[in-house]
Amino acid sequence: KRAVFYESNVLHRNILKGWKWVSDIFALMLITISVTGLFILKGKYGFMRRGIWMMLAGLLVPVMAIILFYLMSS
Repeated sequence: KRAVFYESNVLHRNILKGWKWVSDIFALMLITISVTGLFILKGKYGFMRRGIWMMLAGLLVPVMAIILFYLMSS
């Protein structure tokens, strides 16, 4: 057994009871942090100036992955 690979494989296969709940709660926490981070900064680094471009840059990779997935699967 290789130390890091074995543990990550156990988590990936979802053998541990309750791991699904932990991962769901962690995902909700990350979404909450992301959404609240949009509205915390004010001024030239706020959402309506620099923040909108940062958000669009962050959305570019997942949107391109979805588009490529649908183009490759059809």
